Amino acid sequence: MAQFDRIGFGPGVEFDESRIDAATRGGLMRAIEDSRALLRAASTPLPDVRNGWIFPLGLADYGHDYLMRANVAFGGYANRPEESTYAARTVDDAGQLMSGAHKYQLHFTPGKFRPPAFWSLIAYDLQSSTALIANPIGRYSIGDRTPGLEFNADGTLDIYIQKDEPEQGRSNWLPVGEGPFMMVVRIYEPGPGVFDGSYRLPPLQRLPAAQLPVN
Repeated sequence: MAQFDRIGFGPGVEFDESRIDAATRGGLMRAIEDSRALLRAASTPLPDVRNGWIFPLGLADYGHDYLMRANVAFGGYANRPEESTYAARTVDDAGQLMSGAHKYQLHFTPGKFRPPAFWSLIAYDLQSSTALIANPIGRYSIGDRTPGLEFNADGTLDIYIQKDEPEQGRSNWLPVGEGPFMMVVRIYEPGPGVFDGSYRLPPLQRLPAAQLPVN
């Protein structure tokens, strides 16, 4: 904190780069690049993986793990898990990167796989991990509040994740681009099953190119 004070960072202070010397400025510029590389290389243990979905339930309880705090801040923010839980994945059930070259299906079963509170599924470009994927129908998330969502006769729900519109139509389609992507399921006000490990999101099925899903 004393180092921050010397260069003009702190409460009630407006940073003025014109007041620092060339050596300090050079050091700060190098620190920016070094810190970005450190954040890209940093790995936080994520032991809670269910059906390929990572449940990072400790994101708001950093303690003295300042690197983890910085990593979360670098990507945006995170609510406390009691408010919203973010389950994510970057690979399919075969351990391969998800890509727009393939078609995928999530099959939700009532009472078993469907999230216990309201929820949404979002796909992000993997290279940036934060950029939404442009698509012809302007749909960037799908969830229980998506208008026109269609359930199967037995109450199950199929979500199709692919580049081109499914033969089943747009109602349950989350569009993606051509390249690799990641997915995040946001579960708002999750139930106790999310925290005790008993709740699991469904596995991600990669559909054969010439085969349509059977409901």
